[in-house]
Amino acid sequence: SNIADFVEYWTSGHLFLAGQSPYSPVQILGLERSLDPAFARPLMMLYPPWILPVFAIFGGMPYNVAHLLWFFLSIALDLLSSIGLWIYFGGSRSKLWIPLLISATFLQMGAAESVGQITPLILACVTAFLLLTKKKRYFLAGLCLFGLGIKPQLLYLVFLAVVVWIVRERRWTTLAGALLSASTLL
Repeated sequence: SNIADFVEYWTSGHLFLAGQSPYSPVQILGLERSLDPAFARPLMMLYPPWILPVFAIFGGMPYNVAHLLWFFLSIALDLLSSIGLWIYFGGSRSKLWIPLLISATFLQMGAAESVGQITPLILACVTAFLLLTKKKRYFLAGLCLFGLGIKPQLLYLVFLAVVVWIVRERRWTTLAGALLSASTLL
């Protein structure tokens, strides 16, 4: 189904805003069936609670509007991330068409966007972190570390590398930014 991942985010955000449990299989299934009666089992959102405020932004909109907005936002984040990574790794600004072309032809990216995955947001956070550390904007870079906490089970090695870097380089302002972003969402 085209809504496989995004429906989880939307229902969780919608329930969160309504003061209900975004982790309740019964409540989730009821809301998902209101979108599509073919749901036999609930598609559960298995993300940590600190991501719920992001999902709530979309959960406050009608489903179709939220899904369309998420889709276009995902495309924009992927394209901006490809440009940002191109620049970070030394690509010429006069040849920005190259990362855009690569992004446009990378089928996995299109598949992630079509089902509404959250990976474009994670990629954008990691890209912003890299660009901001390169510009020595360590506090802002720390704020972007929020993205590592979206799917900690996938990014724990990146998280450990960042912690080692913070300690080794004594980038305490990066740690302060990370703690602020984490505490704001908790």
